[in-house]
Amino acid sequence: MIKTLYDFAASRATDHKITLRLREIILTMGSEGVLIYNGSDFTHYPGRHLGQTDIKSVVGAGDSFLGGFVTGVYQGRDQPAAVELG
Repeated sequence: MIKTLYDFAASRATDHKITLRLREIILTMGSEGVLIYNGSDFTHYPGRHLGQTDIKSVVGAGDSFLGGFVTGVYQGRDQPAAVELG
């Protein structure tokens, strides 16, 4: 039974069918930030507090993050810079 997001990421990263195609597993966790697992190590990037905002909905926030992250990777940025872009 999976008890934490760390366990989930580790179980997915060791699944042979998945690891043939993926280099990293990225879990977006809302205000808790992002957890990235590369098959051997976890890296947690905390969420940013935005203060008072007029946010009406967070639908699509994870998708938007991944769009920025993938753009950063495509541009050759290192992982922290790609996360920041996301």
